[in-house]
Amino acid sequence: MDREGRSVGRYVLYDRIASGGMAQVHLGRLVGAVGFSRTVAIKRLLPHCATDAEIVPMFVDEARLAARIRHPNVVGTLDVVQEGDELLLVMEYVHGESLARLVSRARTRGIPVPPSIAVAIGISMLEGLHAAHEARSERGEPLGIVHRDVSPQNVIIGADGVARVVDFGIAKARGRIQTTRDGQLKGKAGYIAPEQLRDTGLDRRVDVYAAAVVLWEVLAGRRLFEGDGAPAVMRSVLEQRVEPPSHFAATAIPRSLDDVIMRGLARTPADRFDTAREMAVALEHTMTPASAREIERWVESLAAEVLASRAALLAAIESDSARVFTDGKAGERTYAATSLALPLAPPRGKPSDDVATTPISFTASPGAAAALIDAPVRPPAPPSRAARTSAPWIVAGVLLFGGLFAFGLARVASPPAEATRAAQAAPPSDLAVGEPSPSPSPEPVAAPSLTPVSEASAPSPSVTVAAPRRPATVARPAPRPKGDKAPGCQVPFTRAPDGTKIPKPECF
Repeated sequence: MDREGRSVGRYVLYDRIASGGMAQVHLGRLVGAVGFSRTVAIKRLLPHCATDAEIVPMFVDEARLAARIRHPNVVGTLDVVQEGDELLLVMEYVHGESLARLVSRARTRGIPVPPSIAVAIGISMLEGLHAAHEARSERGEPLGIVHRDVSPQNVIIGADGVARVVDFGIAKARGRIQTTRDGQLKGKAGYIAPEQLRDTGLDRRVDVYAAAVVLWEVLAGRRLFEGDGAPAVMRSVLEQRVEPPSHFAATAIPRSLDDVIMRGLARTPADRFDTAREMAVALEHTMTPASAREIERWVESLAAEVLASRAALLAAIESDSARVFTDGKAGERTYAATSLALPLAPPRGKPSDDVATTPISFTASPGAAAALIDAPVRPPAPPSRAARTSAPWIVAGVLLFGGLFAFGLARVASPPAEATRAAQAAPPSDLAVGEPSPSPSPEPVAAPSLTPVSEASAPSPSVTVAAPRRPATVARPAPRPKGDKAPGCQVPFTRAPDGTKIPKPECF
């Protein structure tokens, strides 16, 4: 295995697991932010094809079409990446084996495929094809997709017991950029429908025909159309008499199953099932299909060593991608540009200088961010008004009482100035806050790369404290005897910042 991998965009390419004339399929890893990664299959155009004016549009079309097909029996297309001369099609990775290899191993060992398993695989294959045939564009218009390359090589049986259709590289569809030239055939010779060979037009029923050929071969344990070279095989497609699969099968096959397959193999499209779904329903009525668990055991019996070897390879790849994430040797652009934006209040202490660019190791529980946001914040008590104004009021009070005593004008009906001052300084009843006693700071909540909250910091801007209401009445001091006023006593009061009147001592 290429331990270092090769980074293209946010993907790391590893071992090649399949190859063809135009492309190779690699195991790969999608490496994202905050430690996210996923194993994928990456179809990579070969260098001599990556700049071909005909192949590149076909490759891009495959991705565009496959992305519109969403079904559990179709291998999903996740992404397309173009970087320099590289062109990649990123697909869902299925841990399993192709139907072609499984049937080949069964044939080599002389083990027939149980009809119930063949029926279950056929139903899944047809359901996936039906999803492709029914796919629509972003505007809701039918795409008219026809796979045109249905074969055992393009059906993957997962270790989970699920069959999936793959490879829409030569699919026909409305609005497709890449088109087939006149007289040019697409597909494998033994699975091409007669109308394709005659060039009389094609629709979804060519996929129904190919699916019937696949089922026939799985049950019969042999190829349906054979010959020395493609021309001989195509001649057999047009002329060979086709016998039911039960004539060659090593196990008993119900007559009803023979009938369904033979109808799918009709040379005239009008004599076939109109849709893949219709054929799938007909198969369900022939017998009880095998469960996913039964198919899983069947795959394990035929491909245990291959799957175990690939699982070990996957473990090594996943370990390597984890190292890559930690060391930043691949995909470093992605990590450096990625940030985790949490809706938190502004930092209450001195933030870390590089907090915005520090890689985040997010190991907190899912509710950690919410817990941090909702953590109670105890704002410092506002400074006491009495503390701010007590000294001036004491001086004014002493002078006021001295003046009253000197002139003998005690005002019994008026409240004492000290009482008035106390009333002014006291907060309203709904905000009665005494001198704040020392209280423990809230325990900091663990969060990634965040500076702990400082106890002496300013209150959070989200906390609002109502200002004390001004008293309705203010006691007035005794009037000054008539006569000349002292300089500056035309207005014998000054006002505190909160609007409270403070008497000038020299005016009394």
